[in-house]
Amino acid sequence: MYFLVTRLQGDYENFESEIKTYGFEVFHEPTLSITWPDITDKLKNYEPSEIDVIIFTSSNAARALATHKEFHHSKLIVVGEKTAQCAAECGFHNIQIIGPDVFAINDYFQTKNAEKHGKILYCAGSHITFDLKSALKMKSYDIEQITCYESQLIEKLSPQLIQRIKSGEVTAASFYSRRSAEYFISLIQGNGLTKYIKNINAFALSSKIADALGAILWNNIITAPAPNEIELVNSVREFYGQENR
Repeated sequence: MYFLVTRLQGDYENFESEIKTYGFEVFHEPTLSITWPDITDKLKNYEPSEIDVIIFTSSNAARALATHKEFHHSKLIVVGEKTAQCAAECGFHNIQIIGPDVFAINDYFQTKNAEKHGKILYCAGSHITFDLKSALKMKSYDIEQITCYESQLIEKLSPQLIQRIKSGEVTAASFYSRRSAEYFISLIQGNGLTKYIKNINAFALSSKIADALGAILWNNIITAPAPNEIELVNSVREFYGQENR
């Protein structure tokens, strides 16, 4: 039986190791493809010594700046342990985790005095769920935003995945963003696969993702208690651990 992982391979290694302990084979079918354009010219506009804080809301942002070592000693504010770990692996040194998502970073700055902060550089993707730059500018922060990676939705499901869903071999799936969950459902519906989904347990990284998945009938929708890899692992462990008792 297969556990469908809709994330890029290697992003959630601990999660994948955990699901294998319950007899699953991992089937990777990312709903998004990530590309990293050359941002060298964009970064020339920013002197590292003049940047007070750099914001990463995704591991992909850390990967985008990994080769730009002049910024490795800049102070980072990031979301989640996964992004922090990736940033450290990419060579960054001064890393502060602020909550699980971009909304937590906004809340953090909303309580601070903008006059005490220097320039903020927000390294974002091509698709954003919240306009952090505008929100902080309204509070008089000096913030600039650059697009350092691009995310594109896949055009279609692979024939292998379609066959394995129809045969009942896929019995579990994990989802990591509302956008990708909604698009996955549209692909399922477009391929006439909705009736097969009722046999699959869906694991959602957050309640917003779970709400999106609720547009069609699954066997179960299980939501991680907090939006991080550890809690996603725990949700799988608790669900399948109970089944084996």
